[in-house]
Order: sequence, then structure tokens, then C-alpha cells
Amino acid sequence: NHNMAFTAISHTKSIFFYTLYALSSVCMTIFNKKVMQEYSYPRILLIAQNIASVLFLYGGSKFVVPYFLAKGTDNEKKAPLDAGPSSSADATPFAEILSEYFHMKPFALEHLYYCIPITFTFLFMLLSSLRALTLVSVATVVVFRNVATLFVAVGDYFLFEKKFVKTQIVALLIIAVGALVYAYNDMEATMEGYIWVTLNTFAVILNSLIEKYVTVNINQTAVGISCYQNTLGTIVLLLFVTFTNGWGTSIEDFSKITPSGQFMFLLTCVFGTTIGIAYFSLNKFESPTSITVAGNMNKFVSVVVSYFVFSTIITLQSSIGLIICISGGMYYSIASIQAREAQG
Repeated sequence: NHNMAFTAISHTKSIFFYTLYALSSVCMTIFNKKVMQEYSYPRILLIAQNIASVLFLYGGSKFVVPYFLAKGTDNEKKAPLDAGPSSSADATPFAEILSEYFHMKPFALEHLYYCIPITFTFLFMLLSSLRALTLVSVATVVVFRNVATLFVAVGDYFLFEKKFVKTQIVALLIIAVGALVYAYNDMEATMEGYIWVTLNTFAVILNSLIEKYVTVNINQTAVGISCYQNTLGTIVLLLFVTFTNGWGTSIEDFSKITPSGQFMFLLTCVFGTTIGIAYFSLNKFESPTSITVAGNMNKFVSVVVSYFVFSTIITLQSSIGLIICISGGMYYSIASIQAREAQG
């Protein structure tokens, strides 16, 4: 009975976090595009999202984790000695996950020096992404994100001397072919849109490479680095909006957004934090391959939802290119996981 209960709890956790991961990922993409169609102030949107993220991460590390850990300790004391795996450990099933997710090492000035360059690439990546979403379809953004994976791999090869196995190289070629087929048949392509999505792709590549360097060189957790990024990014955006006198018009125009638009604005702040928790939590008890498949399925679902929400024009040829590109991205992720496992 204890084993059956433990298995049921594990299945429930998997379903919950996979659902949260999908919901957060899809809604973040769709709502960002919807908000930007009504409210052309990406810096204000990012300020709100960054503040929400910082409050969430810092608040979690200071208040949420101690609460859950204390509750877990109390439950362990109350649990009978022969209760089995489904009582004390499962009484607070998220305590361990939350404590690891919110864990940050002490603040250090040295960390800031390393995080300053990545803050600017991070901001430009987010700003260019929001701008691109207003000019191109969600499918185009998804394709270019996979193209970014290709160029990050090239950067890894030349900058970090990373070696690739044949399956990884084949997967990268599949991404390239799929992207070319899609772009050639993209019925909604515009010069301005493709310029912005290309700039966003370069920002993603640069941010990924710098982030790897920073992660290796500073003694801080991923959540801690994220907190630095969002804090510094918020300060930069606040200064920029203040010195360009952007508060008056942005606040006035926010009041003109439809109630549904304002609600989606707030939801992007929520989903921006829940997607991180879902992804981290899945990494605790699901295989990397399963998470990779889920992530690529989320991209596909985002494209399908955007087709109905935004009446996207998509041809059979561009659909084939999109599927090839997403499949290549999935194949590359799985091949990379297998290569790491083979190396031990």
C-alpha cells in the first residue's frame, strides 16, 4: 500500500509540473504577443516582469523555504517510525524542491562585476524578442530560436573547444534545412520583422555563451545569477525610462488597455516565475529526454494556439519546414543528453 501511494504521488507530481510547464510556456508566449499588440512599451512590461521575478526569488529564499522546511521537520517528528515512504517524506512533497530551487549563496560584489555584461545581453534579448513578436508570427520566433541553438553550438566549438558526435551534427543540419524551408515559404515575412528576429537570435546566442562563462567563473547558484540579472536589469530599465521621460505616456496608455489586456499583462509576471519552478522541479524527478520532448511539444502547442488566436497564415510547405526544424531541435537535445551520458 505504501509503495502504491508513493507511486501515485510521484505520478501526480509529474502531471502537475508538466501541466504547469506547458501552461506557463504557452501562455507566456501568447500573452506577451497579445499585450504588445495593445501596449507598445516593452520596457515597462519587462520592468514589471523583472520586479515580480526578483520579489519571487528573494522572497522565496527568505520566507518560503524556511516555512516549508520547518513544516517538513514538524511532520517528520509527528510521523510514526513504521509509517513508510508515503508519510513524513511526502507530507511536504515540495519542501526539498523549493529549498533547492530558491537556494542562493551570499551576496558578493565580485558577482556583480561578472553579471553586468550578461545583464545587457539579457535585456536586449528580451526587448528584441518582444519587438519581434509584434512583427512576426510565433512560428517564426520558434524557428529562429532553434537556429540560435545551431549557432550556440558553433560558438561552443570555437570558444570552449566542445566536441560533437555525429548525431549532434546531423541534428544541427536538420535544424538548418527546416529553417530554410520555413523561411522560404513564410507568407507573413517582412523585412523589419526578420531584422528584429535576427537581432534577437544573435542576442540569444551571445547571452548563452556569456552565461556559460559567468556560470563557470562565479560561485553562485543559477537562481542567484538570475536574481542578479533581474535586479540589475530592472535598475537599467528604470533609469532609461526615467531619463527618456517615458513614464507619463506609458502610464496613461496602460489605462487605455482593455481589461483582458491588463489581466494578461499581470499574468505574464506570474507565468514568468512559474515556468522556472516547473522546469527546475521536473529536472528533479524526470529524465532529461522527457523534459526535452515536453519543451519541444510546448513550442508546437504555442504555434498551434497562435494559429487560432492571431489567425496566422501558414502554408503546407512552411508547416513542413517548422516541423523539420522543431524535430531537429529535439533530436539535437536528445543526442546531446546521450553524448553526456556516454562520456560519464
